[in-house]
Amino acid sequence: MKSLASLFAAALLVFSSAAHAHAHLASSTPAEGSTVSAAPPSIELKFSEAVRLTAVSVQKGDEKKQPLAALPEKASDKISLALPALAPGKYSVNYRGVSADNHVVSGAIHFTVSAS
Repeated sequence: MKSLASLFAAALLVFSSAAHAHAHLASSTPAEGSTVSAAPPSIELKFSEAVRLTAVSVQKGDEKKQPLAALPEKASDKISLALPALAPGKYSVNYRGVSADNHVVSGAIHFTVSAS
């Protein structure tokens, strides 16, 4: 019984390590959920490993998404993208990319540009 529990624990450890091996967003500037006093000229995405972005868009509230142009062609773990002029309001930046192991990486960052 003890060896069965050890085997199960070892399998669980291997599986959990593999599950966390995929690239993920480690941080962003502006940060998720933050409020900024001035519209940022760019957004910076920091990933746990190199990612090649295939699509990024910015959206104010329920307005139409605006795709960001000039995505980098090479994969990187730190990517900075120019943003259009942003008026005060709540924004979402949606991203999609591919990591070195060909897994899709996608998500969104939400932040608010204050009216002050």
